Amino acid sequence: MMIDGEGEAIVFFDLETTFQDRVLLEFGAIFVCPRRLIELDSYSTLIRPADPSFLDTFSGHHGITSADLASAPLFSQVADDIYQILNG
Repeated sequence: MMIDGEGEAIVFFDLETTFQDRVLLEFGAIFVCPRRLIELDSYSTLIRPADPSFLDTFSGHHGITSADLASAPLFSQVADDIYQILNG
């Protein structure tokens, strides 16, 4: 992935999921310049589960609450952004 004149960037990403329910809760990525080892950019988003009933029983996970997820975008709303990050 190219970042504004910095050349190629290495992308590191992390996911927060509920293992038991197999629900994606958060996606985050940082773009690092491999020559200077500095962060060039970052992206992070919570992801609202597609099944609205999930929030009724969700008791929290790693500091993420059901209230946080209720106002987050659906995966379909951020999928193109995530694809662009991972496809670069």
